[in-house]
Amino acid sequence: MKKLLLAAALLVGFGANAQDTQFQPGGSLEVFYDNMNNYDFSDTTHDRRDEFVQKTKLKLDAAKNDNLTAKLVLTNIMLWGDNSAFDGKDTSMKGEAVKSNQFLVEEAYGVYQMDQETSLQFGRGQYLLGRGEVISKRNEYEYIPVSFDGLLLLHDTDNYRAGAFIVRGVDDGFNLEEGGEGQASNDKSGDFLGATLTFKAVPEFLNDVLVHYINAKSDTFAGNSITKNERTWIGLSTGGETGAFDYNAAYVKFDGTVYGTSEIDRDGSMMQLGAGFNMPEVMGLRIGVEYHQDSGDESGSLADGKSETYDPLYYDFNKYAGRMEIAKWGCTYANNNVANTCGSTSAATPGSLNGAGLTSLALRLKVEPSAGLKVMLDYFMFEATEDQGSDEELGSEIDLVVEKSYDNGFYANALYGMFQAGDRLGNNADDAERLLVNFGFDF
Repeated sequence: MKKLLLAAALLVGFGANAQDTQFQPGGSLEVFYDNMNNYDFSDTTHDRRDEFVQKTKLKLDAAKNDNLTAKLVLTNIMLWGDNSAFDGKDTSMKGEAVKSNQFLVEEAYGVYQMDQETSLQFGRGQYLLGRGEVISKRNEYEYIPVSFDGLLLLHDTDNYRAGAFIVRGVDDGFNLEEGGEGQASNDKSGDFLGATLTFKAVPEFLNDVLVHYINAKSDTFAGNSITKNERTWIGLSTGGETGAFDYNAAYVKFDGTVYGTSEIDRDGSMMQLGAGFNMPEVMGLRIGVEYHQDSGDESGSLADGKSETYDPLYYDFNKYAGRMEIAKWGCTYANNNVANTCGSTSAATPGSLNGAGLTSLALRLKVEPSAGLKVMLDYFMFEATEDQGSDEELGSEIDLVVEKSYDNGFYANALYGMFQAGDRLGNNADDAERLLVNFGFDF
C-alpha cells in the first residue's frame, strides 16, 4: 500500500511540474542475429558463435521552454535464451555476459541555451567528433553504448563553432574512502578534457575544417603500486566535394607518458584519407577509396622505455576497419582466441603499448537500385604498420551489406563478411566468416 501511495504521489508531482513542459516520447525495437564462424582462424576447432540479441530503446525529449531542454534514452539489451535455462529448468535468468538483460541509461542530459550562439550541455550523452576518427557514436552496431558523463560548452556562429568539454571517465575514490581513512589513498579516477574549433568560412570545395585537442589523465592501482597514464591527441580533419568527387582527410598526433613500476614515453600518429566518385543518376552509384595508417611500436618491446603505438580512443572501428571487427587500429587485430599483438594490458603498462599498428587500403562500392534499398560492397587489405619480426600481411576482408527500409517504418539489414587470413596469422590460418541480420522499427 505504501508503494502505491508513493507512486501516486510521484505521478501527481510529475503532472504538476510538467504542465509547462512539452514532451516527445519515442523509441525503437530491434533484433540481431549474429553468426560468427572460425574467428580463431582454425578449422580444426569448433568456434562457431550463434546468437540472437534484442535491443529496445525508450526515448523522451523534453522542452521546458526555448532555453531549457532535456533528453533521456533508456536501453535494454537481451540475449535470447541461456545456456543453463533448460538443464536447471530455471528461466528467470536469461542471457549471459554483457548482454544479460541489462537496463542502461544511454543518455540523460540537459541543455541550457544561454543565448542564440552559446549552449551548455550537462549529464550523460554521446558525442561525435569530426567523422568518427577519434570519438564516434557507435550505438548503431555496439550492444553496450559508449556514453560520456560531463559538461559540453558550445559557441556556434556563422563562421565558426567552438567547443570545450570535460568528461569524468572514472570516479571510484569516494566509495573507497567510505571504508576508512586508510583507503583514502586509493582514489581511482580519470578525466577527459578537450577543446574543438570548427572553421565554417572555408573555400567552397570544403565543408569545414576541424581542429581538436584532447587530454586524458587516469590513475589505476594494483596492490600498493600506482600507475598514472596521461595521453594527448591533437588533430586536424576536413572534407568536402567538388563536382562528382568527394574527399576527406584527418591527421592526429598522439603522445603520452605512463608512470608505473617503470616510465614509458608514448609517441604515435594516425592518418586517414578518402575520396569518392559519385554518379547519382546511375542508381546512386558511389565508388570510393580510402587509405589509413596508424603507428605501431617498431620493436614490440617496452624494454627501451618507449611506445610508438597509436591509441585509437573511441573511433568508429566498424566504419574504418571492417564490419567483421577483426582488424583494429593500433592493435593490428583483435581476437580473444589467438595471441593478440596488442601487447601487455597489465596495471603497470595499461593499454596497447606495444601493438604493431594497422595500415589498410579500402575500396568501396555503393548503389541504390530502388527506393529504400541500398547495397554496399567493401574490400579491405590489411597490413601491420611495423613487422616486429613477423610477416606484415594481416589479410583481406570483403563485406557485403544490404539495407532495406519500408514505407511503414519497418527495416531489415544483412551483412555477409569474409576475412582471408594473411601470413602474419600463420601459414595454415583459415578464413573467418560472419553473417549478421538485424530488423526492427522506430516508434
